[in-house]
Amino acid sequence: MYREGGEAMKSEIERMREFEWPLDVSAKMLSEHLEGKTVGDIGAGPNPNLGKLVESRGGKYVALDMNFAMAKMQKESAPERNAVNADITHLPFQDGQFDILHTRFVMMNLPASQRADAIRELARCGKENVVLDYDWTKFQSESPQVQAFIVSARKLGELAGSDLDFGWKSKQFIEATLARSEGITEERFNQGPIKDYKTIAGLAKSMQGLAKNLQNMETQSAAREGRAVNQELIETLNGLIAATAESESQFAETAALEDQSGVIPFTSPDIVAVTF
Repeated sequence: MYREGGEAMKSEIERMREFEWPLDVSAKMLSEHLEGKTVGDIGAGPNPNLGKLVESRGGKYVALDMNFAMAKMQKESAPERNAVNADITHLPFQDGQFDILHTRFVMMNLPASQRADAIRELARCGKENVVLDYDWTKFQSESPQVQAFIVSARKLGELAGSDLDFGWKSKQFIEATLARSEGITEERFNQGPIKDYKTIAGLAKSMQGLAKNLQNMETQSAAREGRAVNQELIETLNGLIAATAESESQFAETAALEDQSGVIPFTSPDIVAVTF
């Protein structure tokens, strides 16, 4: 989804470094006692805190990301830590090399054609696997501004090839891919009605970067393939950039209000955790 060094990646890095709720979910899904365990984190991103958590529980943490810049940031944050630039569909590891493989928001952002290969690679390399993805069907609010943003974000996700609702079907997908249901479990987490508009202001900013990245990708693809740029797509993305910029401004204003009593809350997306 994010081109190396692109604006989308820069804004997403900033957001991921500040957003800690997914880390809290991962912490609940991992054992308190990881002594002697090797934990691989696929799609580690730039945030070093899961590594710190694993190590505080006695485990060995290995950061993996197909984005070289992300893997490099993990290494820079902890030079003694292993960081690997790797593709989840072709993991460069032996069978059962990891006691636990953890992946968060990777499956939902993979092309649909690659998801089954990714699950099979997890099953091959990990003795135990923890797969976290969002279920945006739970992302709701009575606020017209939030609802308008959800519509824009869903359209962007569709254009980027992401499945924002993958979480609700991830367990069934994993069962079908592995041809078994035994030993596959699901847990759901939700923040409940909240008023943290700073969080979705950051998400709106990240979505603007994604839209601009998609424009750049279309322009580059057209030049490489010797065809005309898809102007309908460019115009659609321009509209989504404007809409998400307006959302960011509105959310930032709401977050800055001293009196939050009149703020309309929203329900966050579920994080769905599947273990196998």
